[in-house]
Amino acid sequence: MELVPQPLSNLLRRVERERDQHQAVFDLPLNKMWRGSPADLSRKFHDERASTPVGPAAGPHTQLAQNLALSYLAGGRVMELKTVQIMDTLQIPRPCIDATNIGFNVEWSQELKVHESQEEYAKAAFLLAALKRLGIPEGLDLAKDGATLFDLSLGYDLKGIQSERIRGFIAGMMDASATLDRLRRELPPDLAGFRDLEVNPVLVSGVTLSTFHGCPADEIELIAQHLMETYRLHMVVKLNPTLLGFEAVNEILHDRLGYHELTLERGAFDKDLKWEQALAMIGRLRAVAVKMGVRFGVKLTNTMIVNNHKRFFADKEMYMSGQPLHVLSTQLLAKLRSALPLIGAGGEPPIMYSFSAGIDQHNFAAAVTADLCPITVCTDLLRPGGYARLPKYLSDLEAEMQKERVSDVESFVVAKADPEAAMAKVVDPVLAAAKNRGLAAGPSEAQALLEGAARFAKDRGAIAASLPAALRALALPLWIHEAGTHNAARLAEHSLSDPRYAAAKNAKVPKKVGSNLALFDCLSCDKCIPVCPNDANFAYEVVPAVREAPVWTLAGDALTVARTVRLPIEQAHQLATFVDACNACGNCDVFCPEDGGPYNLKPHWFQGRASFEAGAALDGFYLENSSTIVGRVEGAWMKLERRGEQARFDDKAVSVDLVLGPDGPRLKAVRRGAAAVDGHEVRGDRIVVLAALLAGVLKTVNPVSSALGT
Repeated sequence: MELVPQPLSNLLRRVERERDQHQAVFDLPLNKMWRGSPADLSRKFHDERASTPVGPAAGPHTQLAQNLALSYLAGGRVMELKTVQIMDTLQIPRPCIDATNIGFNVEWSQELKVHESQEEYAKAAFLLAALKRLGIPEGLDLAKDGATLFDLSLGYDLKGIQSERIRGFIAGMMDASATLDRLRRELPPDLAGFRDLEVNPVLVSGVTLSTFHGCPADEIELIAQHLMETYRLHMVVKLNPTLLGFEAVNEILHDRLGYHELTLERGAFDKDLKWEQALAMIGRLRAVAVKMGVRFGVKLTNTMIVNNHKRFFADKEMYMSGQPLHVLSTQLLAKLRSALPLIGAGGEPPIMYSFSAGIDQHNFAAAVTADLCPITVCTDLLRPGGYARLPKYLSDLEAEMQKERVSDVESFVVAKADPEAAMAKVVDPVLAAAKNRGLAAGPSEAQALLEGAARFAKDRGAIAASLPAALRALALPLWIHEAGTHNAARLAEHSLSDPRYAAAKNAKVPKKVGSNLALFDCLSCDKCIPVCPNDANFAYEVVPAVREAPVWTLAGDALTVARTVRLPIEQAHQLATFVDACNACGNCDVFCPEDGGPYNLKPHWFQGRASFEAGAALDGFYLENSSTIVGRVEGAWMKLERRGEQARFDDKAVSVDLVLGPDGPRLKAVRRGAAAVDGHEVRGDRIVVLAALLAGVLKTVNPVSSALGT
């Protein structure tokens, strides 16, 4: 299964229809969307504000436009786009994601062509603007809670990033005007009201660099330097947990956490960036950032490469995420923050820290206290509930802020540390900076800083509000950063001792009941819908019936009944897979209580003829129009056109006129085709299946019905 992006028109139609008919958008119920907060949950990332510090990590949740829309609807406001690199014809193993308990994957880059990725991100920006115009979620204060940033993710080597295609991709992300104008022009008449939608053509102003495990240190530095100097992009370099060293990682995973089944290869550590190299590289890149007038930071961390001890993937190695990665990454965060100077050797400002490792509802607020932005998430969103898990992160953060009597995130960071001790550590750097700018910088200013911290510690008023504006502008970021460093150490210490990160607490796997999935009917738990990051699985409704369907045999110009086939459809509620948005990652199989995998055994729907023909190896269906379904069953092509009870079935050998009554299909007329041979079977059960699918998919709003215009 290969991803096929949906036209913007299909997505826009679905948004409005699904909201009105099902009180949901892309299968996320309206009542589970994030509707904003009375507190100020915003954070500054690069030189812009995002309304929340959280969003999806570069990965399965940030490749398609509907993924990014779902993330926005759930409260994500910093979207780390899926990593784009020059090799865009990858053969990724299937399945490729296993979030059974802690999380593993073998997918690592975009599955779209480079130009498709650029268009998909422009389409996502347009879609988010449309959601805001439509007032979805209802009641959201867009001025306060709607600010959303896209963060570019690039890899994996300098040669690829300097290639013509990637240069064109970056240019298109920094100015998507041409793409957005074309998308507007292509909107059909029924969506003409969106053509005047204003969308900022500057999709990104910063990039997170993702490099392979084993990428040489000088290569990482050259790429980062190139991107800052050539494009003036803000820069974040993603680091690997291998920086902790083989012995330390081994000791944490095995001795401290008990994950004895997770084994490491020392060679992976030997090839990776080393600690001293990282510190020196960060120092030099900080200076380049200042020279180019951009911000610089690091992200902790990439996934952890381990040996494959399971049977789910075919690869020898796999990438670990989730709970044990959280522990490793918090250790590296604390170690790095304590090692890097607050102010660079040339007076450079503090670096930014972003984070992605095992984040969930229960540790998100604590991670926020470590002065991290963005805090991105992947594994937890692959679990039951999917994107709907994200609003709970923000409600829990708001509750923790209320406990500290603060109304903004920066104050929360300082309040969770020792405000006075943190200020005491930054007084000298603040005074030095003030002196360099020609401001007063003596004992009275030092006293003002300390007194401001003491007032905040006691009264929790506006952070450093009593300080003179110029002094406050210098002190505030350093104070917050120092408080974050203190809190990062506490976060690391807590994660090592918290039993919920240990193997004993993460050995449970989703329960299987022992039955097998089939084309129709299942337990109908609907778990497969939200755990799909691409919203590829969907529900539809049919009329339940148990029929004895005839199988006819062709003899001359006549069909005679050779036998009957019992076809039970016992449930009204059915499930299907929209193949164009399914990359066979396998995550729905992980959480389905039955065996076989919904993405394998439920009806496969294509968005149209082109993708149907491109996916010729796969059985499936598409709508030719609102009365005609085309299918491929066991490799055989067939078509059913239905108007009321009257229908015409064609399988290229014969064309049959039928009456589709409650008791099954009845023959009216038969036309023998040139390719027909005596003995050819016309399967009445397949006709019933086609009729049920046609009626069912049109009865609900889904990616298939949304492809049809008004």
